[in-house]
Amino acid sequence: MRGASEAEQAEARSLIAQAVERYGRDLPHTEADKDQVQRILDQARQEAPARAADRWGLLGTFGLNRWLTPIDDAVRNPFIPYGLAGIIFGAAMVFFAYIGFDAVSTQAEEALRPQRDVPLAILASLIICTILYIGVAAVITGMVPYPDIDTEAAVAAAFRQRGEGVQTPLLKGLLRGASGLISLGAIAGMTSVLLITFLGQVRIFLAMARDGLLPPSIFAAVHPRFKTPHLSTLLVGIVISLVAAFTPITMLEKMVNIGTLMAFVMVCAAVMVLRIQRPHVERPFRTPCLFVFGPLGIVVNLVMMLFLPPTT
Repeated sequence: MRGASEAEQAEARSLIAQAVERYGRDLPHTEADKDQVQRILDQARQEAPARAADRWGLLGTFGLNRWLTPIDDAVRNPFIPYGLAGIIFGAAMVFFAYIGFDAVSTQAEEALRPQRDVPLAILASLIICTILYIGVAAVITGMVPYPDIDTEAAVAAAFRQRGEGVQTPLLKGLLRGASGLISLGAIAGMTSVLLITFLGQVRIFLAMARDGLLPPSIFAAVHPRFKTPHLSTLLVGIVISLVAAFTPITMLEKMVNIGTLMAFVMVCAAVMVLRIQRPHVERPFRTPCLFVFGPLGIVVNLVMMLFLPPTT
């Protein structure tokens, strides 16, 4: 305590004495206790990087989270219990909910007026689904406290839990029936999403084969009767089945998220490059304020990628 006055030194000694008197019983006294405490501290230091990576993703792996931790602590409150890191990590993890919208563009050949219908369909579906997502989240958190939300089947479990606490037989039956109906709807929804994603991937390969990026004999082959890329469909179906059978679903989810985020980064960059290099090409749909939304899209997607676990 160099440079401190005698009064400050006396106050410091008094505080130390009070701390020892209050917590002295809990302090290690024997050598065995000291060794145990040291082992716990060493283990905590060893686990610190892994814990930082779990919370901050790649930022925690490279130690870049130290500058964001004060901001994270400042915004943490009962409404935002997991702080800034939790918000961005959650956004990156649920990003797969917005994957299917780009599949609309792969069906442009099926539209009567693709120049008008495809952009309108993408924007309208985005707006409608975002409103529905927010509404469902508000309903669930209103029915069940957020720490008790079932992460496996949030909506169905919320109705089932509410039904268990109801005494009226009719209302209990309605809530349980709603839970079962929601579960069936979830299965149907996931099936339709899988089919649409499957269909979109095949059409993307078809376009790439027409441009010479993939073997046309396989990916551009069209069935003479059904007029569909049947060979590509069979090949993609086999690959998807094998990956789904031997890869953990949680790992697939993370891989899909980071892959889609990277694809969106590349799309934002490619659109800006094309606008610069080929400004006079006819564009039925022109992105408004491209050089504002393009860089913003790249930055937002890259930030969400940095918050994903390093294993992805």
